[in-house]
Amino acid sequence: MRYLYLVFITLLCPVLFAQNIPDSRKVDWSIAGYEGEIPCITVERNAVTEFGIDNTGSSDVTTAVNNALNSISEGEALYFPAGTYLFNGTVNVPEARVIRGESPTATTFNFNFSGNATCISVEGSGAVGSDKTITAVGNFGEYTVTVDNTSGLQVGDDVEIEQLN
Repeated sequence: MRYLYLVFITLLCPVLFAQNIPDSRKVDWSIAGYEGEIPCITVERNAVTEFGIDNTGSSDVTTAVNNALNSISEGEALYFPAGTYLFNGTVNVPEARVIRGESPTATTFNFNFSGNATCISVEGSGAVGSDKTITAVGNFGEYTVTVDNTSGLQVGDDVEIEQLN
């Protein structure tokens, strides 16, 4: 009997202490990013033909990509044609530059990290604000987020939203 009780408790404990986020609090990230053409980018610089970046996935391209991003002008995109790109470090995207691939299925970025690392860091000249608490979100397909305090925010500011699981 004691053995049966121990088995019951062992099986029940993980269920009682699970850390699942309720569906009502989950964010649908499948609609994140741009839909269609990226606006205001008229110049695409080809990572492979112009900068000699390997698209076979056989060698680390982190340094070459960061150098290419630093050499293109504001308002330009670094275009990655179909292929696989291996990164062993962080890609640092300077302010007003864009990275663009052939398509979601044709261009693959493989990040080969161990531990906790940042894949892509987007830099800007704006001041980093304080954390805000999201108090409400719009319905599916809407683009509205309500925060507890708007101090330090202006229309047109870029914001980063993180969801901890």
